Amino acid sequence: MAGRYKRRDAQPLASFPADHFLHKTDRIINRLLVAFLTFTVVFAVATAILARTSPHQVNETVWGRVIAELIIAGVFFFYAYLWRKGKFWGYARLLTTSGWGALVVTSIIVLPGKYPLWVRFEQIAQAIILALMVWTLTRPEVRKHFAKKS
Repeated sequence: MAGRYKRRDAQPLASFPADHFLHKTDRIINRLLVAFLTFTVVFAVATAILARTSPHQVNETVWGRVIAELIIAGVFFFYAYLWRKGKFWGYARLLTTSGWGALVVTSIIVLPGKYPLWVRFEQIAQAIILALMVWTLTRPEVRKHFAKKS
């Protein structure tokens, strides 16, 4: 398994000139990750405040979502670190986690369930961020960077 990923590892971003397209892509990814983390922290704080002031608006499902998003936000930064190092594993996980995350968030938004309306609005912002992450990571230049070496 490890050999399969090694064949797709690429040069680290630090080895490219400052004006290289991957540095621009990295800045976009960083901004998206910071936006994801910011929305997650605001979501966590809002949940904590509502749990104190209006406990009926916060259930266990909401707290589970808050905890999951905090963990995912931290993991995203680890994957981005690996991506910058040229590790295909980091790139693949950043891409698949963003893609699956966008699908999960979309299901929270559209399917009936235990999430209050205010949570759905926060999840719309997260879905947009995750969709932009997928779009950024699937640009042909980025995919070419991690193409399998012969």
